[in-house]
Amino acid sequence: MSVIAEKGYHATTMEDIAAKSLQVEDIEM
Repeated sequence: MSVIAEKGYHATTMEDIAAKSLQVEDIEM
């Protein structure tokens, strides 16, 4: 269970980073 939870956590973190990157690009444009 912990392994699955960790993978889910990492996936969410990557999505958050991608979302923040997109927001920064929108602000720059």
